[in-house]
Amino acid sequence: MNDLGISAELQAFLRQHKWHNAQIVALKTDASQRQYYRLSQNERSVILMDARRSAVGETKRFQRIASHLFAQDLSAPQIYGADHDLRALLVEDLGDDLLSGFWAKGAQSAYPIYQKAVDMLLAVQASDPPAFLAQPDAQDLAVMITPAFEFYKGSARVEADQSALLAALTDLLAAALQSAPVLALRDCHAENLLYLPARRGAACVGILDFQDAFQSHPAYDLMSLLQDVRRDIPASMEAGLIAYFVAQAGLEARAFQRAYAVLGVQRNLRILGVFARLALQENKANYLVHMPRVWRYIQRNLRAPGLQGLKALIDAEFPSPANLNWTV
Repeated sequence: MNDLGISAELQAFLRQHKWHNAQIVALKTDASQRQYYRLSQNERSVILMDARRSAVGETKRFQRIASHLFAQDLSAPQIYGADHDLRALLVEDLGDDLLSGFWAKGAQSAYPIYQKAVDMLLAVQASDPPAFLAQPDAQDLAVMITPAFEFYKGSARVEADQSALLAALTDLLAAALQSAPVLALRDCHAENLLYLPARRGAACVGILDFQDAFQSHPAYDLMSLLQDVRRDIPASMEAGLIAYFVAQAGLEARAFQRAYAVLGVQRNLRILGVFARLALQENKANYLVHMPRVWRYIQRNLRAPGLQGLKALIDAEFPSPANLNWTV
């Protein structure tokens, strides 16, 4: 265990829950500050979440949101043990059948599984969101793109005023955020969703990594799923699943698609900045390969009706990744 960096405190936590003699394997992490381990013993396995480098209160939020999802008969991991002071959890092992694996045979193979993921989002949104979750307003969401100015644009050595772009984005977000807010998992993509074929209905899609959830527009998680920054999702597949979601939810299509596009600009601009920071400050150059795709999503969203003014501001403020000379 110590070879894997398991501290004495974590070992005591595992001993308390009788998992201290388990075989342990570190799991691959992405941009997270958390570390995950699979523990196996007596033909059973669980996942240890080590969130000691994460924000205080994160494990408690995870447990509270998981309880809300359980109440909707959805497949969040069961919590077997928690030490919120240590910031450690023992949770159900939902397996390795991530939605990302269904892309090996292309979009045609992935489409039915993604439709099940959309059904899961519809189920998540069928009940009121937990009152303890934050509900960022238009200005809060607009300010979230600050990393794009600081790290992505900063790398291009271009100085310009941010206020016009932020004001335009804030106005568009305010107009979009007219629907009643729902629970937004926030980091809803193929690496955080699993296929569980033995479970029925919306429970056949397992949900991971939702501790940063907030209240937002119904389009937010769908956009996060269908504008996956790590893989190319065909525009036709995206359009088909948007239409399916809108029909199943009984929403007005034009207003929904506009909100989807505005939120897509906001989220993807923020991701450009976050990926630039990871590359420049943490020497994670692997994130640079995703930049052109994120930029294409931004440009796709900016083609939506009513976003021409925002497009002009963004194109003036931010260079295309193709025009950047990254040195990591």
